[in-house]
Amino acid sequence: MEPISTADSSAQSSSFFITSLTEHENIDEVITMWQAAFAEPPNTPRYANDLKQQLLEHMQLPNFLGFLAKQSIDNKILGIIYGYSNGAGQWWYNSVSKAVGPVITKSVLNDSFCLTELGVLASARRQGIATQLVNMLLTHQAHPNVTLSTRSDNVKGLTFYHSTGWTTLVSRMSFGWGFPPYDILIRKINTGHK
Repeated sequence: MEPISTADSSAQSSSFFITSLTEHENIDEVITMWQAAFAEPPNTPRYANDLKQQLLEHMQLPNFLGFLAKQSIDNKILGIIYGYSNGAGQWWYNSVSKAVGPVITKSVLNDSFCLTELGVLASARRQGIATQLVNMLLTHQAHPNVTLSTRSDNVKGLTFYHSTGWTTLVSRMSFGWGFPPYDILIRKINTGHK
């Protein structure tokens, strides 16, 4: 994956900067931040090996795109976002497709990007990092629709997404036994997308 230039001033702050997430990144450092970002309720603990395997597998999916927010003074990772193009045969796509039916699958999912993970360390929140990470991802992905899932009890996450232009496509969807309910959200991108 070619690194994406993040020299755009809208992706910079005096305290942090946004950079591409590539296979050349220190993945263990990314995983450590990711675990810390999801350490508080309603999240449940996730194991480093599971996260690493998930990230490495997702990096191989079509049009993988990811970014990191790093602290300006020491390059400490403060946040992560990544996703990839949705497609038949992928677990998330297949699960959501069953929930929304063939009409919405065709009109929304078949040409969409899945925002798979977004996390910011608790100590770095309320600084605009999540907003800038999402904006960077939306700007550089190439689909008219971007989708995501977040736990239905993630009030802070749902409030953030709804306040930044996302709408609910499915409420309280089940991904199966052992999963809590999830809301599926969508963000329509202007027709002038890349």
